[in-house]
Amino acid sequence: MYQGRESEFQDEKEVGDKVMENKYMIELIVGDWSGDGHNQSEKFCIESSVDKDTLNLAYKKGVKAIGIDITSFCEEYEDNKIPKDVFNQFLELKFFEGEKYKNEDDNDVWTEVDTFVDIWLGTVRIGDPSITVQLVKLEGSIDIGGYGLFS
Repeated sequence: MYQGRESEFQDEKEVGDKVMENKYMIELIVGDWSGDGHNQSEKFCIESSVDKDTLNLAYKKGVKAIGIDITSFCEEYEDNKIPKDVFNQFLELKFFEGEKYKNEDDNDVWTEVDTFVDIWLGTVRIGDPSITVQLVKLEGSIDIGGYGLFS
């Protein structure tokens, strides 16, 4: 059943050692989601065992538990760094592989888009460890026309 940007499937899929029931496909948007600023963003698709509202609630619980909200960083144009002490806390939580960041000498760490997503998803997992989420690689897109529908 298609429900806009979020879809629900009734089949089961094994993810690691957990079985996902009622999978939800949710799009995460990093950057200028509205297109009214620099108009640059990247979209990530995730499979989740819970809907987007439950996912957001888990994120907020995770923020409360670790005391850091990644969405409060990298908010302005060309603001692509996170303070090194904050970044090191995310490294300690093992939200992502940190080998490529070990040689950073600055007080701030330049952050990549996919690392930002990993931190957000890691915070969700801290907020509710029972939630299963994984990034899904899209195979591509198909232009099906309909240009005139947006006039």
